[in-house]
Amino acid sequence: MGQKRAEADHDLLPELVERINEAAAKVSSAEAVVTRAQASLQNEKAQLLEAQAKLDSDKLTYERINEASKTPGAVALNDVDVAEKKVEADKGSVAASKAAISGAAAVVLAEQKNVSAEISVLHSLDAMRSYLTIEAPFDGVISSRNVHEGSIVAVDPAHAAKPLIRIQQMSPLRLVAAIPEDAVGSLHMGAKINFTVPAYPGKEFVGLVARPAFSLDPSTRTMPVELSVTNIPRVLDPGMYCSVEWTVSRPYKTVFLPSSAVGTDLVGSFVNKIENGKVTRVTVRKGDQMGDMIEIIGDLKDGDEVALKASNTRRDGSVVSTRQPLQKN
Repeated sequence: MGQKRAEADHDLLPELVERINEAAAKVSSAEAVVTRAQASLQNEKAQLLEAQAKLDSDKLTYERINEASKTPGAVALNDVDVAEKKVEADKGSVAASKAAISGAAAVVLAEQKNVSAEISVLHSLDAMRSYLTIEAPFDGVISSRNVHEGSIVAVDPAHAAKPLIRIQQMSPLRLVAAIPEDAVGSLHMGAKINFTVPAYPGKEFVGLVARPAFSLDPSTRTMPVELSVTNIPRVLDPGMYCSVEWTVSRPYKTVFLPSSAVGTDLVGSFVNKIENGKVTRVTVRKGDQMGDMIEIIGDLKDGDEVALKASNTRRDGSVVSTRQPLQKN
């Protein structure tokens, strides 16, 4: 990792690399100064403890001598004066140590701020270095290049800048299918959808329903649906045209009849329903076509008998005889 970073730095502007190295050296130097200032602060604190201990000891000695001096002839008055002067001198030493500690603490704080300032300079230079390194947010391949090594790159405010390079993500891929309005009822998240591409005739690929638009395009009456396609091993290429095999289903039961059983006249579409040997015209609406069968929506249910060939000449109530259609072998 360090070797790669060094090789990348070698490709940057030499003056920028020099400034970064100089800033890093200043950070190290400032940190060393902070370390020395902290050591000096600790030394001052140790001297304070020593001065405070001497003050406590001399104060105790003075109190004992002073108490003994109350007995005539026990202690010379000069010894009392000497002990008192020592206590006063010790108090001065303690005060001086406290002042030295405050000064040393201020130096540490100032040097720490200096380190923060040097680190900010280093970070700003690192940020400038990052501007010179272009990283893609995903793995892919370069599909087009508008610059080459040594090219001068500048932004022209009067014109839209061209991209330096264009990178294509190879996996996963997105397949956008325009689903007709009458087929969106069979939309299910995560459903597997088969598709083919002209480059590989006869080979089927699979995509998963990932991001439906949930809104129809008013100009085409279709809904864009994105399929997520895993392209491992890499066979498909971005930009290929696909033929999607979309299975249509209904969230409710519907009826399919032979196309000949559904008639159409000036009134509309209909079938001849036969019940108890009598004909009844049932108005229906056509749905999807499936081979020779057509989906119808109307007052019919599974098991109802209808004429195999619809005719608007049959009146309601007409008596007919029925027979089952011949089964094809």
